[in-house]
Formats: sequence, structure tokens, C-alpha cells
Amino acid sequence: MRETGIVISAENNKVRVQISRGDKCDGCHACDATGANAMQVEASNEIGARIGETVDVEVSPGQVFGYSFILFIFPIIMMIVGYFIGMRFSANVDNPGEGTGILGAFLGLGLSLAMIKLYDTFWARKKGSIARVVRRASLPRQELFITPPN
Repeated sequence: MRETGIVISAENNKVRVQISRGDKCDGCHACDATGANAMQVEASNEIGARIGETVDVEVSPGQVFGYSFILFIFPIIMMIVGYFIGMRFSANVDNPGEGTGILGAFLGLGLSLAMIKLYDTFWARKKGSIARVVRRASLPRQELFITPPN
């Protein structure tokens, strides 16, 4: 996945790039939290880009798929596993019911969210940024950002 943005800060071999919402973002509202129709990404600066330059930032599709799996599919799998473990425990109770399966599903969801947080805190951030600046872009800055309507 390749997007174009403007370098807003640079430090050592890292840059922070502000990227406007592109065609790939239709239907997704993740950037709305940052306002101004844009998001920021930290990227490794292999080409020596400076503040104010327009650059192309790339993230490999494998990394996008892997992180998407961790965030969206893993919690669902853990809920299903938790449900079946909860139902297995309810078979040993005098009055079995769906309640223990549902409780197990929520416990599985909570466990998956805790595992994702631990992964992010201890491993993912130590690996550094997954994005990298691949080249200086030829688009002028005016074409990248549209000011939000009043």
C-alpha cells in the first residue's frame, strides 16, 4: 500500500508524515478522530526526507494483512474458543445453560484484547515503524490537502 503525504517532523531516521484521505479510504472513518480529513504515520526515512517535502510512504501488503488479522480476526477466534470452553464447563454443572458459554465468549474477547495490548506494548513498538518513505513525490502540496468545509 502506497500513499502520498507531507513530512511534518523529522528526527534521526524517522519522519512523521501527514497523509490525506485517498480513494482507498472510502467508507472508512478511522481518520475522523484526527480531524482535517488526514492521518499521521511514523515511517523510516531511508531517503533523507526533510520537513515540508512531499513523499510516498509504503507499507507492505503482508504487514497490513498481519496487523488486520491481529486486530479483527483474532478477537473473534478467541470469542469462539471462549464460548466452547464455557460450554464445556457448563456440562459439569447441574443446571447447564448458554450463560456460561456467553460468559466464556466475553472472557475470550477480554483476553484477546489484553494480549493485543501486550503485543503492542512489548513487541510491536520495539520493532519500530512498519511504514517507510520510498521516494519524493511529484505532487504539489495543494493537491494533497483540501481544507475542511466550514
